[in-house]
Amino acid sequence: MRLQFKFGESVSEAQRAQVVRRLEDLGATQVRRLFPEDTDGELASLWVVDGVTTDVSFTALELLRDEPAVEFVEAAPKRNLTR
Repeated sequence: MRLQFKFGESVSEAQRAQVVRRLEDLGATQVRRLFPEDTDGELASLWVVDGVTTDVSFTALELLRDEPAVEFVEAAPKRNLTR
């Protein structure tokens, strides 16, 4: 399952790192910026969490919903992109 979330633009790198560590402790295989090259504050604060198992995803959602540094979180929709 993939989660998408947004940090507040004024959140420090230390606060972001702490949230990332907590997600990794839950078993997330990758926590990364959605637009790593972007310098726009709005786009640079969008992140994704990959590799969260279904049973852990609800714990991760709760963690992010309760985190003051996070403005919003949602489960990314499944997409079946075939040609």
